[in-house]
Amino acid sequence: MALRLPLGKKGYSESYGDFYLFPEGRGGRTTPGHLFIDLSIEKNFSLPQGFVLTLRLNSFNLLNSQRPISFVKEDTTLFG
Repeated sequence: MALRLPLGKKGYSESYGDFYLFPEGRGGRTTPGHLFIDLSIEKNFSLPQGFVLTLRLNSFNLLNSQRPISFVKEDTTLFG
């Protein structure tokens, strides 16, 4: 399943005490669908005197999707 996050455009309002607002409503848009796969492997080793040593290997974005997962929300030419 592809991940689609809500995205809302932030606008600036001088008339309301220099306040940022969402002229299209919060979450009025969504990001493009994105699928990424992460992998985590963990192994515990028992040590003397009740100690435990944990080794963990994490690998993120295995398929190297090269897609953005965060976007500019301000109402500028860089929006989205």
